[in-house]
Amino acid sequence: IVVSALYMAIPVGIVGKAFSDVWHDRKKLLMIYRTRNRFLERGYKPQDIPAMFCRFDEDSSGQLDLPEFIAMMHLMQVTLGTDRLVELFLSLDSDGSGGIDDAEFVRTLFPSAHERIYGSRRVTEGTTGDEVALGLASLGGSPSGCR
Repeated sequence: IVVSALYMAIPVGIVGKAFSDVWHDRKKLLMIYRTRNRFLERGYKPQDIPAMFCRFDEDSSGQLDLPEFIAMMHLMQVTLGTDRLVELFLSLDSDGSGGIDDAEFVRTLFPSAHERIYGSRRVTEGTTGDEVALGLASLGGSPSGCR
């Protein structure tokens, strides 16, 4: 009886841990879901993101900093409060660099479109800028989406 109780505790523990993880990330997950929906409702497509980032990248760094990101989202009429935009930006800036590039944005909001837009060579953490440039050059683009 004791052994069967322990066998039942293992799956319950696994499910409980998974639920706990999702519950902990619920705010971020809901914000990403709402952003994706608002983005699509406004008629934008994942393929539009590299050109948008190019247009709003005022310092030509290949990344949007927080003010550039907020300006882009407001002009695109993706209606989220400024506090939520800051939270979204911080969750997208996984490396803490203070900027997000178009590939990070697409990978987070539209993971299934990432490969279609950036090719089979996935951009992952630890990928060098030269590797990204090489992968995008084969598609006729540049790391920032600018031509």
